[in-house]
Formats: sequence, C-alpha cells, structure tokens
Amino acid sequence: MPKVEVVDGLSDTYGLRVHYFPETQDQDPEGRFCVRVDSDDGEWFGLFAEGARRDGAHGCWPVPGGDRHLVCAKGAPYLLDPGPEAAEELKATVLRVFPRDDALVCATSTEVFALRKDRVLWRTRRIALDGLTADLVGDELVGTATTPEGVAAPFRVDMKTGAITGGWEPRRRDEMG
Repeated sequence: MPKVEVVDGLSDTYGLRVHYFPETQDQDPEGRFCVRVDSDDGEWFGLFAEGARRDGAHGCWPVPGGDRHLVCAKGAPYLLDPGPEAAEELKATVLRVFPRDDALVCATSTEVFALRKDRVLWRTRRIALDGLTADLVGDELVGTATTPEGVAAPFRVDMKTGAITGGWEPRRRDEMG
C-alpha cells in the first residue's frame, strides 16, 4: 500500500517527480499544500492548490476501503489516487473531516457527505443556509444549522445511511407565502 504523508513544502522541485493539482502551467510550488507519496513506482510529490477559507479543513486522511486519500488544502478537497499519480478535485469546500472506520465524513457550510473507497457513499440534502456546526456522537453527526431567520436549527445525520432529521430545508418559491 502506498504511503502518503504531508510535508512542509518544496522550495526546489528540480529533479523531483512533481504533480500539480489541478494541472497548471504555473510550476511555482509556493502557496500550495504538499504531500509526499511513496508508491511501488517510487517517490513523487503532489502540490495542491489551496482554497480561500482559512477555516477550511487542511490535511490528508486515508479513505476507508481502498488506497485513496482525501487531501484538503484550506477547504479545497481532492481525492488522491497514489497509484496512477492522479487526483480528482471534489466540488465542495470542506470545513471539517470526521474519520471513521467505515467512511470518511466531510462537512461543508451547507451539507455533509461521506467517502468510501473511490466514491461518495452518500450526501445529505442542504441542511444549512450558510453555516453549520457539528460533532460526532456515536453513529450520528449532531449539530446546528443556520437559517434565514437567524435561528439555529438542530439536526442529526446517521453516519451509516446519511439519513437526516432536522436542519434547515429550503422552500421552493411556490411554497412561500
């Protein structure tokens, strides 16, 4: 199994196998989150573009059920496949990561999703207007979600199924009075 670890950064990439995610013409390693991968094909480095959120998740976590890793660079998430030296940019801004034995659970400011092996296992509906706080309590993610009225709406997410109770639920225009 490939070994993946966070490194402080690379000031000089000369002579190293380096991959930029997303791919770019700008080969400057400054301002990028760096991981080192030691695979069967040797050592290589991944340099990941950072998101704009200082409070975004920042780190690298193994995804249960396979060789992939979730790399978050200031909230910008990538699903790293160390074998073929590839990474898929996920369309989200991850604020917190909750590692579990059966899945890697990620919270954004509006929803929660779980990763397993090489895919998104489940994704909740939108449960917050623009912010949520949550903690893992047993097999549930328990927290509060923001609403347009400024009220904190409590919610619970089942970690095995993604089933949700509570939270904020947007209404369609035809439902508004």
